[in-house]
Amino acid sequence: MSSPILGFRAGFMACLPLALSVVVFGLVYGLLAAGKGLSVAETVLMSLIVFAGSSQLLALELWTQPPAVAVLALSVMILNLRYLLQTAALKDLLLPLGLPRALAASAFNADENWAVTIQALRGPHAAFVRASYYVGAAACLYCFWSVSGGIGWFAGGLVPDPQALGLGIVGTAVFVSLLHGLYRSRADFLPWGAAAASAGIASLTLPGAWYILIGGLVGALAGAGRDSLKAHKGAVA
Repeated sequence: MSSPILGFRAGFMACLPLALSVVVFGLVYGLLAAGKGLSVAETVLMSLIVFAGSSQLLALELWTQPPAVAVLALSVMILNLRYLLQTAALKDLLLPLGLPRALAASAFNADENWAVTIQALRGPHAAFVRASYYVGAAACLYCFWSVSGGIGWFAGGLVPDPQALGLGIVGTAVFVSLLHGLYRSRADFLPWGAAAASAGIASLTLPGAWYILIGGLVGALAGAGRDSLKAHKGAVA
């Protein structure tokens, strides 16, 4: 993966299984967008610009005619704040590109290609993983996500009530599968459990999508505390 082309190809292929599963998620988004009255151009353009499935589904849930732009923008911003935590974990990988390119690359971060890149950085060939790997994974997901939303829009006329089919579970299934790839040991259950518990409590007590950010922050703090304690024990030993 030392060559940019080989790194791009490796990242693209590594993300391909997840991208294929995300197609179902994209189809659901396209179906819902058609039901909200968006044109196919608007549906695909949202995927190209926002490139965040959960945020796009939230935007559709809050969609009104005319759209409440301020409410939509604030809600999506809150939901996407978790990407600050994710891209921070990739800073050593992306900063060699230079700050402008690193910021541009981080705009294409999503849960799936981030998870694939992190998994590669923890694998046996981590020393050979470069930014091109991340870019390849992002390109794979970007293409499949954008195209599937458009296909879902055209299929919208065939499904009068897509929400009644329970298709919303697709996104949850994808995220659960990501956890399997990131699992290293039972110690991972501490930050995961802390994130899940805090997000669950926040979802029941706070409005909007704040529970996602709170869960991410609590999970990150729990993970940092776990690693700090582990390092301290190692130093004492």
